[in-house]
Amino acid sequence: MLIQFILIYNGADEGAYPFPVAMLLLALFDLFVLWLVLRWNGNGAAWDDRHRMALVNGAMSFFLIFGPLTTGGQYPVMFFSNPIFLFLLWLAYKKVKKRAESEAAASVTV
Repeated sequence: MLIQFILIYNGADEGAYPFPVAMLLLALFDLFVLWLVLRWNGNGAAWDDRHRMALVNGAMSFFLIFGPLTTGGQYPVMFFSNPIFLFLLWLAYKKVKKRAESEAAASVTV
């Protein structure tokens, strides 16, 4: 997420390179990340819900943490809402982890 964030801000916001170049770089980077994730998870076979939830939480957490820092105080509600959303993501992960572990334990005993 950090690399994509830098590509977006350097290209689009700072005008370091033209818009089509920025979009091409983002598309190539996203394709690389997709290939990497598919390679890590064995085309979806090696990961369970805990892994998928961690992937989503990682992407969301980046913006929830760095969002208030990059807006320059333009949206002060983010200082209150984002910690709540981070807490809710953590609770959701705990619930998914508990369910996945109980399913794994049930499949071992069968």
